[in-house]
Amino acid sequence: MSMTKSNTDNSRSKGALLNFTTTVNNSNLTLYTALTNKKKTNTAIFANSSMIDLDRNFFNTTTALESHKFNKVSLMGGANFTIGDLDGEMFTNLSAVGGGFYMFKVGKKVSANVLMLAVYSPFTKFYEGRWWSSGVLLVPFSSWDYSISKNFKFNVSFSGTYQYSDKFLNYQILTGGKIML
Repeated sequence: MSMTKSNTDNSRSKGALLNFTTTVNNSNLTLYTALTNKKKTNTAIFANSSMIDLDRNFFNTTTALESHKFNKVSLMGGANFTIGDLDGEMFTNLSAVGGGFYMFKVGKKVSANVLMLAVYSPFTKFYEGRWWSSGVLLVPFSSWDYSISKNFKFNVSFSGTYQYSDKFLNYQILTGGKIML
């Protein structure tokens, strides 16, 4: 579940995302904010995400991104810093993040967006508890909205994590409603 609040000219937004993953029994809380300049060409994005699995793991990731809009495409770059404990072993990680975002309309009632991020992190420890050189992780995301009324949209989104030149590490399909208050 998530909640986002924007001011009337969409120059500032803030929100929270809370989820629970049943297969690995962990929960995640993400708090985020975005600040856009008056020309609406640059946006600074900050997020803090905490994941907890009471049996084994806890980690916290802070992300800072700068996004610049070129016509209809927004390009972004920034960094993640993570600190935590996986299977009783403390770790820290600094990652470079880059990617792009594109919003478009499919028809009168359907709008969508596509986001692709690349994360470079020299070493990553995943759930199996082994270390490997991950190289580049690709994080694709696509969200599709169907307008049912002026204030309500049905949404389907797709996302995942792909280890470049290897395999998908995870993926998810989410559905829900968007209410404009």
